[in-house]
Amino acid sequence: MEALYRVAYGDESTPDQATPLERQRSVYLRGTSGRLWGRPANGVESRWLLTGFSRCGWCGGMMEVRTLDARYCSREPLYQCASYVRRGTTVSANRLALPAALAHDAVLDAIEADLLHPDVVSHAIHQTVEDLQRPHAADPAQTAGLKDELETLDGQMRNLTATL
Repeated sequence: MEALYRVAYGDESTPDQATPLERQRSVYLRGTSGRLWGRPANGVESRWLLTGFSRCGWCGGMMEVRTLDARYCSREPLYQCASYVRRGTTVSANRLALPAALAHDAVLDAIEADLLHPDVVSHAIHQTVEDLQRPHAADPAQTAGLKDELETLDGQMRNLTATL
C-alpha cells in the first residue's frame, strides 16, 4: 500500500510541498507505526469492531461494550446503550443488549458481501490504474529539479561507460 501511495502521489520527503491530506496521512502513519488500520487514531487498537461507530436506535447515544458479572453466569461481551447504562431510563429506554460476536459477524458479512464483491473490487482496481496512468500536474520547481537531477545522472552514466 505504501509503495502504491508513493507511485500515485510522490515521495513524502518534502513536507513543505505536501498537501494537507498528505501531511495528515504522514502524521497518522507515524502514530500507528506505519499501519493503515486500527481505531482510534491515537495508535491504540480497539478490541471491539464497532466502538465509536454504533449508535442506539432509541436515543442516538453511543453503544458501549459491557460484560455481565458472575451472577448472570456469563462473561460474554455485549453492546449496550451507554446512555441507558450511565443515565438510566429517563434518557434512554433501550435496555436491550446485543452480543458482540453476533454484531461483528453481521458487519463483517455485510462488508464481505458488499465491498469485497468481485465487481466492486474490479471497478476499484480499474479506477486506481486509470488514476495512476493519468498524468498529474507537477510543480514547475519540482519538475526543473528533477530535470537537473536527470541530466546529472546522465552525465555520470556517460562518464562511467567511457571509463569502461
